[in-house]
Amino acid sequence: MNNTDFLPDIYHRQQTAGALFQRLGAVFELQKKMTFASFDWKRVNLPLEQRQNLEAAYNLALDFAKSPEGWLVFAGVNGSGKRI
Repeated sequence: MNNTDFLPDIYHRQQTAGALFQRLGAVFELQKKMTFASFDWKRVNLPLEQRQNLEAAYNLALDFAKSPEGWLVFAGVNGSGKRI
């Protein structure tokens, strides 16, 4: 084995990583727009109880972001709105 036998494998890995980062770039661009200022916690299309829960979760997350200490975990069943 000579010293250049591994080059095709390195090239392939770089191509694969480049494609992955390109796809992730689009996701990160969307995430840049997801800020506390742009988040609509006053969603009028939700029932009152869900709006109140969303407002409470928003305020918890905002307070945590201002002074992060420990963990903040939102838990719930699939479709409960943890990722809104």
